[in-house]
Amino acid sequence: MAPPLKRHHLAVLKVMYDLHVRNPEWVWTFSSIAECCENEVAKSDIRRIVRFLKRRGYVEYTHAFSDDD
Repeated sequence: MAPPLKRHHLAVLKVMYDLHVRNPEWVWTFSSIAECCENEVAKSDIRRIVRFLKRRGYVEYTHAFSDDD
């Protein structure tokens, strides 16, 4: 059995859930997640935490293409 998630993992997971509830058809970038996690998690840790959550099966992670880029 995998160890429980740490506080910073749960903070990012909660932010991602809240973003998904607001708009389930949108793809969220690392920077947009970091903006919502300002005081709880360092911006430099967001990418690592999201990838960790993906390996554990909590989130989907894909490379997205945007016409705005």
